[in-house]
Amino acid sequence: MVELMRRLKEQSGLTYRQLEERAAERGEALARSTLADVMRRDALPRPEVLAAFVRACAGGHEVDTWLKARDRIAAGEYPRSDTAAPVRVASLLRRTRLTAVVAALVLTACAWLLAADDAQERPAGGVVPGSGQKPLLLSEECPRVLIKGQHHPCVQELQRQLRRHGLDLPADAVFGPYTKMRVAAFQTFAGLSVTAMGDEATKKALYEKHPEIDVWSPERVERRLREVFPEQPDTAVRLVRCMTQLDPLWIWGNSDGSRQWGLFQFSDLELMELRVAPVTALGPEWSIQRGRALWERTKDFSHWSCKSQVTTAEKRS
Repeated sequence: MVELMRRLKEQSGLTYRQLEERAAERGEALARSTLADVMRRDALPRPEVLAAFVRACAGGHEVDTWLKARDRIAAGEYPRSDTAAPVRVASLLRRTRLTAVVAALVLTACAWLLAADDAQERPAGGVVPGSGQKPLLLSEECPRVLIKGQHHPCVQELQRQLRRHGLDLPADAVFGPYTKMRVAAFQTFAGLSVTAMGDEATKKALYEKHPEIDVWSPERVERRLREVFPEQPDTAVRLVRCMTQLDPLWIWGNSDGSRQWGLFQFSDLELMELRVAPVTALGPEWSIQRGRALWERTKDFSHWSCKSQVTTAEKRS
């Protein structure tokens, strides 16, 4: 994996400083000292470092493939058909003068080979058809309740099922703050009690077909913010990026048990006063329009303040 990272960096033509700057433009942390240390060793990089590195080198469309490849290597599960692929690709790159585009394609193909088994993921039910077994999350192999802090194959299955319902997150088997928010979002849309834990009701609902959740991308959120706040577009985007990383399904739990919902982080109390359900607050258009209504009172964003609650690195799990 590190050998392939070295080759990707070489073909990108970017220095460690330039990679750090590119990552920073996306709001990600990729310290050049950390990256240089990763490149010197053969140990697997942390998922968040790998993701930021791939995005900085080649954009975000191949990140998931690289992360899956990393998971396969970490688990010691190489595709039976081609365990020597990384060695041969590295050799090919040493012997052949490839253009950056072709090299990137070769690297992507290698990462795909490492993740080949994932191309045959479990069906929606998480079991082989006709096996008579329970879905994994409902089996005795998994804890009765999945909670933040766990690192377990059952967490990875939870993440895969969340993704099946349209919720974007890595299937890295780590139940971190981002997975917790995605569980809470699923529970909200499914009409379940919002525990932010993988409880029995949630696990059962994940194996059903609905709900199918439509999530706006950060780019779409930014475009809409600029349209709705033409007077202060940069300030609006900067504020929402700070509060929620332009994520419409950002749900933050406070120490007193209350929550804040959506792009403009409306509190439980505010939603109660507005007689609005949390699921409505997770709608990006509603949140932006309500934010505009509050902005109109003072013609500024003094209603909000921002102290980033989850780092970009933490957001990945």
